[in-house]
Amino acid sequence: MAKDKPSGAAPAPADAAPAKKKLPLVPIIGVLALLVVEGVVIFIVVGGAGKPAETHGAELHEAHLSEADKLVEILVVKDKFPNSSTGRSWIWDVEIQVQVKSKNLGKVQEVLASRSAEIKTGLARIWRTAQHNYFNEPSLETLTRQVKGLLDDIMSEGTAKYAVAAPVAAPAGDGHGGGGDHGGGGHGPAPSGGGHASGEPAIERVLIPRCVGFPTDY
Repeated sequence: MAKDKPSGAAPAPADAAPAKKKLPLVPIIGVLALLVVEGVVIFIVVGGAGKPAETHGAELHEAHLSEADKLVEILVVKDKFPNSSTGRSWIWDVEIQVQVKSKNLGKVQEVLASRSAEIKTGLARIWRTAQHNYFNEPSLETLTRQVKGLLDDIMSEGTAKYAVAAPVAAPAGDGHGGGGDHGGGGHGPAPSGGGHASGEPAIERVLIPRCVGFPTDY
């Protein structure tokens, strides 16, 4: 018996799946472009605002000040001074130096040279009248303070004399001539290396690197 033939036409294939939708390219490109522009603008604004100010002038000014205020050391005296405060004679081998700013160096050296005998006499008096326990202090605080006071007084007087050395010209038309008593330099400003008159001490610090005593009765 022959196989039965399929009745009617073959069924139509199922409808094809709908085609995939394409992404909208134009809005995406527009958003990306906006993000790029926004990033560039933020970079420019932040970079411009964070740029440091010019400091070349300030650096030069600070360098000049630091050089003028640089400390230098000057030898004041290296000598031997007696002391007999305990009833026993001692000879003290002493070295004294001072620290001064570079801007005051010239005036301090001039005063030390012009009044060296006065300075040695004052230092010898300090050592002769010192109590023996002063020499046992760890940093010689009392002697250092007394030496500083002596030198400050001498420097103040010395720099004041330098200030009055330059006469002040009398004003034109003054019938009193040169105005010696009234126009003198005593009222003028003290030099930059001045002591008390200029508002700052000429000597910054006193150093006593050597103070060794030797009894003389052994």
